[in-house]
Amino acid sequence: MNLIKKALPILLVLTVFVAGFTAGGLFGLFINKDPLLEPQSHTITHKGIKFHSLKTAPPSEDVLHSEKAEVSFEKPKERISPYNWINEDNIELRQDGVFIHIDNPKWAVIADTNSMDPVIDENTHVIQIVPKSVSDIHVGDIISYASEYGFTIIHRVISTGRDEQGWYAVAKGDNNDHIDPWKIRFKDIKKVLVAIIY
Repeated sequence: MNLIKKALPILLVLTVFVAGFTAGGLFGLFINKDPLLEPQSHTITHKGIKFHSLKTAPPSEDVLHSEKAEVSFEKPKERISPYNWINEDNIELRQDGVFIHIDNPKWAVIADTNSMDPVIDENTHVIQIVPKSVSDIHVGDIISYASEYGFTIIHRVISTGRDEQGWYAVAKGDNNDHIDPWKIRFKDIKKVLVAIIY
């Protein structure tokens, strides 16, 4: 009985505290209209992040969400590629290095023009050969040729043909929007690229 008399004031204080806390919370929910104190949600859309009161949150169809991507098993389309200049039997892998047997190879370092990105970029090392005839030039090959601007251009052959002046090639940089603006004659072709060393 003595223990109950000692604990009664503590229980009374706790009861008053809990009752006051509960009454204050309920009073705040019904009386307080300050939007800064309302519970909020945030929505991520294509326009950015927006914060909303829970009462005014947008419908779920406006919310940015991930969509299941369809898987395509279609075969990739064929693209023009360089001719296979170096046969397997001309490549030797040894302990002391790689040896590629090419007759009369020419070495070059590429300037920073961005026209052949991403295949060839600034300071890329390439190995070239001098073509002997038009039969050495194939659609897809990367050639270096003397341009009408007076400097050498390294671009990909996208077509070949013949006109009243004879054989010609049309070239384009892989990263250029337009083809080179002239027909390239065989006499202007200096080399054909046969290897790129990254």
